[in-house]
Order: sequence, then structure tokens, then C-alpha cells
Amino acid sequence: MQARYLVYLIVIRMFQELYSLPQLLRSQRFDWLSLVKDNKNTLVMLAASFAVLWVTQTEKLISVEEFTCLFVAFLICQYFLKERKSRTINYGVGMACSYFEGYLKLIIPNDGTQSGGGFEHKIQQYEASQGVVFPVRMLLLVITKSLFCPPDMNHFNNRNRPDLPYMEAMSRRVRRQSVPGPQPLTDVLRDVAGVKNRQYRNSPYKIYRRGRLPVCVIVEFATPLHTLYQVLHNRDLYDELCDVDQAELMRDFCTQLQSTIERSPDTRGRCTLIDFDDTDVNANLASVILDKIAELEPNFEEILKLHENNCSFDVLEL
Repeated sequence: MQARYLVYLIVIRMFQELYSLPQLLRSQRFDWLSLVKDNKNTLVMLAASFAVLWVTQTEKLISVEEFTCLFVAFLICQYFLKERKSRTINYGVGMACSYFEGYLKLIIPNDGTQSGGGFEHKIQQYEASQGVVFPVRMLLLVITKSLFCPPDMNHFNNRNRPDLPYMEAMSRRVRRQSVPGPQPLTDVLRDVAGVKNRQYRNSPYKIYRRGRLPVCVIVEFATPLHTLYQVLHNRDLYDELCDVDQAELMRDFCTQLQSTIERSPDTRGRCTLIDFDDTDVNANLASVILDKIAELEPNFEEILKLHENNCSFDVLEL
């Protein structure tokens, strides 16, 4: 009988581990394969516990009343544990809050300073000076599955498939001539934590497509994940993170960041996340970004054609 009590407790514990399934089902990021992978040990233990219960059916099983009491007692204990844990912020949530307050909130809204104007205004200035158009005037933040964030977005061009779109940093144009070197948006200068005129910069990229007009976009990697990637590859220096669950941390980071972006009137509609599975050798970042642009602005092809026609008309007038 004592052994069966232990099995019952294990069953209850396994269900508690999977209690967040309803929330996952409502999440846009829900993935059955990820659920099974992340909870593999839990599911194995759960199956083993049910197997033991099945074998012990020849003996008298615990009554419904006894099982209910055990379950309620377990939930009460878990409630107090959860209350204690809720007083601290986990790594992913903390990273998202720090990134939002320490970066996105500084570069996207217009704060009324001399370097103000807001992110959209800087894009419009760039369009006017460089003779281009951005079909989506937003900051796109790429979230790589491996956390690896190379210095240049073109690292994730699929060079084995020349038929696929590819992206390059945009060069500066002076009098309709391209000048070597990338041309960023106008720098954002902020006085932050005792540092005067701290500089923030965003780099535009152009996605080239075979037989179609190129697409300009402001895209970058989420730098906290780049930092986390470096930390996890130096675990000997950070004992506290040696057992961190990378997948769970990323989910917490992305969920909190996207939620904060959507709740803040300063960033809502001006920034969004893009998931990219860089562990897939056939994946192509430019294609994924184009799919996101089409989702955000279904008429982006018409915007590009209209701009091209206007540019051609200006040239004829000159």
C-alpha cells in the first residue's frame, strides 16, 4: 500500500509539471514537438506511474476520497511554494524588461529632445535622403533558436540556393550613386546613467529577390539573447546558470517582451519579433522576414511598385 501511495504522488507531481498545457494551447507559439521535447522526462515518468497503477489493479486501490485528499494537500503545498517563487523574477522575464527599458524604450518613441522624432520619423528621413521605401516602418527583432547572433544578417543567407532571396546591409547613396559602406539610420543620442550623448544605431537591410523589386527593412537580433549565448558557452564562469533551461528561458523572454511591446503605446505597432530556426540547414532568414512583412503589410508589393513608378517619373522630369 505504501508503494502505491508513492506512485499516486508521482502521478500528481507529473500532472503538476504539465499544468500549463491550457496556457500553451492558447499561445501563438505553441508547438507539440517542443512540448514533448521539453517535457520528455516528465512524460516518461507519467507513463511509468500509470503502468504501475495498472499492474497493481489486482490489489485494492486507494479510494477516491483518499486520492482527492492527497491531491488537494499537494496543491496547497505547491501554492505556498509558488507564492514564494513569485517574489523573484526569472531570468527570461528580467532580460526582457531590461531590454525594453534599456534599449527599445530609448530608440523607438519620440521623447521631444533634439535627437527625437521617433523611430518612424527616422525611417521617413532615411527614405527621403536615400530614395528608398520601407513597406513596413517597424523594427523587426529576430529570435534565433540557437541564440547565435552573428555580426551581419547576411550570415543566414542560404548560399546553396541562389534562387532564394538574400539580404545585405544597405549602402549610402549620394546623388544617386552608391558609396561603399553601410548607411545606418540617424543615430539616437541619449543621456543615460551618467553617460552623455550615448549613441544608439539601427542598420537598414535590403532583401534582393530574383525577378522582383528589392525590399528594405530595419532588422536586427535581440542583443540579450546574444549575451545569453556567450554566457551559456562560458558556463565555467557562471555556476548559477549551469542548469538553466534554455528553451524555457527563451519562451519567458519572448512572451514577456512581446507582451510589453504590445501594452506600451510607445512601442505598439512599431516593433515585433520574428522566430527563426537557424538550426535548420535549409532555413533562409530573408524568406522568413519576407513572410513576416507580408503578414504585417499584405499590400507591400503594391507599395514597392508605386515607389518605383514615382522614382521613374522623377528621373524623366530631370
